[in-house]
Amino acid sequence: DSQSLLFVDWSSPAGGNVWRLDLAGGPARKVSDQPAFYTHPVFTPDGSVLAIRSPTADRLAGYVEFGQFREAELVRFGKDGTRRLATGSMGGRPHFLAGSDAVLLNRPDGVHRLSAAGQEPLLAGAEGPNWYFAEGPAKADDLRVSPDGRWGLALIAQQLHLFSLPEEPGATVSLTQPQVRHRRITAEGADHFGWSADGQTLWWSLGSTFYTRPLTAVAFDAAGAVPAGADAPQPGAGGVGAVEAVVEVPRDFATGTIVLRGATVLTMGPSGALADADVVVTDGRIVRVGPAGDLPPGTTVRDMRGKFIVPGFVDAHDHVADIRRDVLDLAPWGPAANLAYGVTTAFDPSTLTIDMLAYQDLIDSGAVLGSRILSTGTAIFSFNDFRSADEVEAVLRRYRDHYRLHNVKQYRSGNRRVRQWLAQGAAKLGLTPTSEGGLAAKLDLTQIIDGFAGNEHAIPPVRLHDDVVQLLARSGTSYDLTLQISHGGWPAQDWFIARDSPHKDAKYARFAPPSFREQKFLERPWHDFAEYRFPQIAASAAKVVRAGGLLALGAHGEVPGLGTHWEMQAHAMGGLTPEEVLKAATIGSATAIGRAADLGSLEPGTLADLVVLDADPRQDIANTLKIAEVMKGGRLYAGETLAPLWPTAGPPPRFWFSPPAPAGR
Repeated sequence: DSQSLLFVDWSSPAGGNVWRLDLAGGPARKVSDQPAFYTHPVFTPDGSVLAIRSPTADRLAGYVEFGQFREAELVRFGKDGTRRLATGSMGGRPHFLAGSDAVLLNRPDGVHRLSAAGQEPLLAGAEGPNWYFAEGPAKADDLRVSPDGRWGLALIAQQLHLFSLPEEPGATVSLTQPQVRHRRITAEGADHFGWSADGQTLWWSLGSTFYTRPLTAVAFDAAGAVPAGADAPQPGAGGVGAVEAVVEVPRDFATGTIVLRGATVLTMGPSGALADADVVVTDGRIVRVGPAGDLPPGTTVRDMRGKFIVPGFVDAHDHVADIRRDVLDLAPWGPAANLAYGVTTAFDPSTLTIDMLAYQDLIDSGAVLGSRILSTGTAIFSFNDFRSADEVEAVLRRYRDHYRLHNVKQYRSGNRRVRQWLAQGAAKLGLTPTSEGGLAAKLDLTQIIDGFAGNEHAIPPVRLHDDVVQLLARSGTSYDLTLQISHGGWPAQDWFIARDSPHKDAKYARFAPPSFREQKFLERPWHDFAEYRFPQIAASAAKVVRAGGLLALGAHGEVPGLGTHWEMQAHAMGGLTPEEVLKAATIGSATAIGRAADLGSLEPGTLADLVVLDADPRQDIANTLKIAEVMKGGRLYAGETLAPLWPTAGPPPRFWFSPPAPAGR
């Protein structure tokens, strides 16, 4: 009735609840009867509330969240108390047909209609293009039936399809070969979608824009016809309305001036290494690096004699850990672990969902503690089924115009012509495209030749010969090995786990929960050290560097923070010098992702992201782990605990798995 709002909250220590807010005024009232992980609350026709619920402990135990479906229960909160209506794998938003109180519930195979007797026959399903590595079609990610029961809206491959429901109940509609009236109604894409209460208008959102369109304005393909391109008029045409939802908050940065005095500064820029230098930081940026000079009144000076200062590490391939999807968590441990280990910037070249964009904003506003996050957003996979350069350009506009991104990633997106369209479209729109070949050398080489700016993961075989080395070096395509995961040999992370026994590491235990450390460190396969091939792969990368190529460094996010240091050590085991490794982990990675003006070096004008080390990393690259302090955006933190040191001091962060604080603190 447009008089009340339902919402859920969540925190990792306490779980969450369902709340109701009367828009006329007054405080929100709790609807749920116990804390849990709730999603998709909706009103029933009689004014009760439905929500999908699963245990808080299940969510905390999970490492990577992906997709709409999870093991849960559908619960109803009403005047007669709480009732459980269904259990099993479910997701999406429960909804209703007009004039009926039967619940329509999304299961992995489609929408089911729940009856009062507990039966739930399949009402309709939809399927379409699948991932490159899976056989057969994929089920739609989400499906909504119109209130009159005549139409379906389905989201698949990040595009929205409208189709008439088949006459036969329980049938599944192919969105690539529909035997019913059908039309794809988005060209750029969609994130969320649904129907108006009367079923005459459909809506969807993309980024921060909310779209509406009358059902009667859609031009359908005839049943059984080969699908045409998208019927996607611009806002203002074809009945399409658009509202931009703009929310602005201040960007977080430290104010004031601080000087780090007397350290040896490895600038990774034109200034090279500077002994006994001042690093002067004002309002979050570096204003001077060099000999001691005059300082403005009120400047804080910290003695760094005997220390070594390097730029903040930029992990150029980091699928950031502990990112919660759909319902966000404002105290994730993964970004904090990165920051504690000097990784001041994490770049995710395939975010699985758009939630990473929200975390980027949360971190930039200071609402979440952690390394800054940059990304490509969701990768452009083969399920896009591109048929023209115009279709490719429309999807690329989603990333530039709606997600405000500068980078994109394609992963086996069709044939070579399609991939060339992607490279050309990215150049036209000012985007930096990276790619990977999934251990297919021919695919990697054609993508380098065709103009992709980056290549993720090592190129097989283990030893690259001079023709490939020169191609990489002369093309300017950045090269990122990700030795921590599979690259045609055993993952390097297993070598370091066996060597270092990180489960006993007291610092890491502060930033990662026991369940993660046990799964990652105690349940790994063991291989004889002689069987690992990553040093030979790193040796080939050394050839690329010495031929003038651009080497970036990324650890894939397998072991947040610590893994980036293992990746540096793995590169050194292949013969790269410590200076070459440091360059890859700082200015090399920053250049690869197009951020060298702000990140990766300590020069006037760059962001004040840096790491203070107790030992010289040029003597031993493992000294990058001897972290005394970390600065990000001018804010200084203790390396061991992330307790803030400047501009204001405070206690270290706490997570849901942190031990109880000492009495009186």
